[in-house]
Amino acid sequence: MLIAAILVPVAKGKFDYHHLGGVFSSGLGIMALLLSFLTTYLSGLGLNFLTVQQHSDIMLALILGAVLAAAFMGGVPVGPLITSGLLALIAKFFIKS
Repeated sequence: MLIAAILVPVAKGKFDYHHLGGVFSSGLGIMALLLSFLTTYLSGLGLNFLTVQQHSDIMLALILGAVLAAAFMGGVPVGPLITSGLLALIAKFFIKS
């Protein structure tokens, strides 16, 4: 649903293809591209961590953290997979199992 909502301007024809090159040559556009790459990678790590590596027991903590951030800090809980990816990355370097 989130991706669909973001793509609505493209579907409505409100997207200007002439400015596309400018987006990828600006600092903000390049950072957006790199961060998008990183978060997608982290989502993959998180999914692997939760399913293949069988750490699904931490899902309650991930969800509770997202709910608390949404309730008290105005956050939007769309990142449990990214959070678990960060956790997998941290666990890989700091927790020897």
